[in-house]
Amino acid sequence: MSMAKNSKEEKFISLYRAFVDEIYRYIFLRTGLESRIVFDCLNRIPEHYRTTLMLKYVDGKSVKQIAQLTDKSAKAVESLLQRAKSTFLKEYRLSRMKEGFDP
Repeated sequence: MSMAKNSKEEKFISLYRAFVDEIYRYIFLRTGLESRIVFDCLNRIPEHYRTTLMLKYVDGKSVKQIAQLTDKSAKAVESLLQRAKSTFLKEYRLSRMKEGFDP
């Protein structure tokens, strides 16, 4: 029974991560004013965050591929992605408020 529960939890986590990835991909690939905001935000965050986000959401690289490219462990890349997304999102919300949009 615990195996089934773990399997269901793992499937849910996997689907959740895929959903979150699609949201970030959508944000990064917007056009017009939104793309300028995204571009500006990416330029304001640290380079290692920007590079990691671009590899994941623009180039479509997996965590494992990013780990190989950056000579880091997969866990380190996952942590880096979490921090990068959080930092980007803060910048994005601030920029949207400055432009008069809802955060």
